[in-house]
Amino acid sequence: MLQISSYSKDGDVTLADLREFAQEHLDGGAKLADAESGDFWGFTLAFGAEGIFSQHWYLANSNKALFITYNCDEINLGSELESAKKIVASLEAT
Repeated sequence: MLQISSYSKDGDVTLADLREFAQEHLDGGAKLADAESGDFWGFTLAFGAEGIFSQHWYLANSNKALFITYNCDEINLGSELESAKKIVASLEAT
């Protein structure tokens, strides 16, 4: 399942803002990877637990931030994840 949430503020969203959104995962030792997805920049992290794979993206463009989650059973990971990544890569700021 792919879910996208958005946030906007008066000024530009910063890396510090994105890190604040991801703080729970950072405190848990998550390793971040830089991400550029369409018109957005930020970072992503992936992890698995109890047979479920999850990938999260924390992305920004100007005053907009996106929090994107993708989850699936680990046995369905293959091509489904690639489809989710293509959708995320096609994001455009409006």
